[in-house]
Amino acid sequence: MRFFPSDVPDAPLNPAVKDVERRAVTLKWKAPAHDGGSPVTGYMIEYRVSGHFRWEVANHGDPVPDQRYTVRNLRDEESYEFRIAAVNKAGTGPFAPIDMVVAVKEPIGEKTISAFEPFQHSLRNREKQSSHHYLTI
Repeated sequence: MRFFPSDVPDAPLNPAVKDVERRAVTLKWKAPAHDGGSPVTGYMIEYRVSGHFRWEVANHGDPVPDQRYTVRNLRDEESYEFRIAAVNKAGTGPFAPIDMVVAVKEPIGEKTISAFEPFQHSLRNREKQSSHHYLTI
């Protein structure tokens, strides 16, 4: 009988920021190309204040089973860096950094989005056809 030991998985692919909210950032990624010979059982997420040396574990040491995670309780007016690693029975693989610094700030007022759709009321109101719709959220 032959025994083939497993190795740690490769780094996750395409780590990215999906959403930024007040005091929270949602991350997403894809499974690594190589699982090290053992199925990936979860992911470790770490973050740090941009420019600082020490990384903090976001998921409190428990591997996240999904390929999406929201890091909560971040401080307003801080910028953060994030990284993600895959885990299997052999251990934790290398981290894949998200290639951007994320600023967490409280929203200021309402947002206005221009839909850039001309009004379609009547031919008599041609000047309105070049106007834009605005949506306040």
